[in-house]
Amino acid sequence: MASRLFGKLGMGGGGNYAYVNARVRAKKAALLPPEEYPKLLARDASEIARHLQEGTYKAEIDELAARYRGAELVERATRLKLGRAYSQILGFATGELQLMIAQYLARYDAYNVKTILRGKFAGARPEEILAETIPTGSLAPRLEELCRLDSIEAVVEALSGTPWGKVLQAQTEGRQVSNLVAVENALDRAYYESLVKSIPANGAANRAFLDWARNEIDVVNLKTLFRLRFAGVSDWEPYFLGEGREVGRDTAQRIVRGSDDEVLQEISGLSVGAHVADAARASLAQGNVNPIATALDKELIRDASDFSHRAPLSVLPVVDFILRKKIEADNLRAIAYGKQTGLPQSTIEELLNL
Repeated sequence: MASRLFGKLGMGGGGNYAYVNARVRAKKAALLPPEEYPKLLARDASEIARHLQEGTYKAEIDELAARYRGAELVERATRLKLGRAYSQILGFATGELQLMIAQYLARYDAYNVKTILRGKFAGARPEEILAETIPTGSLAPRLEELCRLDSIEAVVEALSGTPWGKVLQAQTEGRQVSNLVAVENALDRAYYESLVKSIPANGAANRAFLDWARNEIDVVNLKTLFRLRFAGVSDWEPYFLGEGREVGRDTAQRIVRGSDDEVLQEISGLSVGAHVADAARASLAQGNVNPIATALDKELIRDASDFSHRAPLSVLPVVDFILRKKIEADNLRAIAYGKQTGLPQSTIEELLNL
């Protein structure tokens, strides 16, 4: 399937949309409700793990409890559950719908390749690297094999013949990998360029999915640009993703290098909610990306819901669930690590996307 992930998808039919979206609605109903999070905030990390063990995370907690404790157990269990949920949805689908879901889930191929390369660069043990991956995407059956290779160069060679291998080989060209940031940027750029190019422009459902993908690229770019600003990195172009809907190069330039007023003017000119502009103001005042990043994530989930309602018999309700499940996992990890490290409750709450 890997070679198909970077091809053109015809989205006019050829999939069991009604069946898959019914299964996705059931999975969405099983997500933790917002009122559950204050209860978790009142527990310590071990109690959070035990509470999750009583619900939909039982299989994953049971499987990992002998090796991990506390926040690390919550993190490992949420990663494992995330991969299994995504792979299960992919297994439900047929035809072009399956190909579309696979194309969207290719982001986890990119994530896993980056995780493996970082692990090799840091000299981590194979089992440590494997525990950081998310078992979904076209590379899921090969993750253990890739983690056990003895060098970055061996990973690049093992991926030859895949789209990811081509990206890596173009970055390395026989050289040793010394700049992981450049390689990671290339993987992200290849993923998003491929996603956008794979979506035909005809049909309302196709256009909605394309708008969604471009909105997500805008969100990724905005978070990256604010991080660069606060880190004092003025050369933003190597990190910028093309194909976005509203955030172009002029906007990028002003966010990284402009005054605070210019940044706020740029954000206010985008079609985002007022809460995003307020969060941008808070981030600028604090020199911290967290407020704007959290607000953008909330904007993205709102967009996902809007798009899925506009095109109910399309891939978009699946994308909505994929995003919501990822947010649930991120929230659970933030609470568990926040409690374990003694962060104030108000700080943890700021990190949550509810």
